[in-house]
Amino acid sequence: MGVLLGVGASLLSITLKQYQLAGIAYSSEMAFQSATAGMECALYHDFPKSGVSPFDVGETVGDMTCMGVSDAVAGAVGTITSGEEQRYQFSWGAPEVCSEVSIYKYFSDSANVNYTINGTNKSCPQNSSCTVVKARGYNVSCGAVNAGTNPRVVEREYTQVY
Repeated sequence: MGVLLGVGASLLSITLKQYQLAGIAYSSEMAFQSATAGMECALYHDFPKSGVSPFDVGETVGDMTCMGVSDAVAGAVGTITSGEEQRYQFSWGAPEVCSEVSIYKYFSDSANVNYTINGTNKSCPQNSSCTVVKARGYNVSCGAVNAGTNPRVVEREYTQVY
């Protein structure tokens, strides 16, 4: 009887651990897919059919719509300057997840522009436009991310430099 009880307890322990690991994998995948969706949306807007990106240096700061949700650049008004962060947040889906997109454009007609991305120094040649897009995905809504009270928030980041 004791041996059967020990085997049963071991099987229960293994099952519970597998259940926990599946939950962690699910949260991680939701965060990754949210980051991917945010990146795709930013790239869609950065390469419009009209040929002028709404994120380009010298353009007027505007809204961006992704997944049916519109957001304005936090704290930015007027004309976009070189190296200025343009940040957007979108809560979408069921269960609700958060995509946060930061876009940096670098341009100068007088000299090369030096910048750092993920600890690596880069240089944007004179009269060229360089772009860095960082898309962060979360397994919870943007409200839960901003509140900072949920210990089970999973974040994944996807960075594109061109």
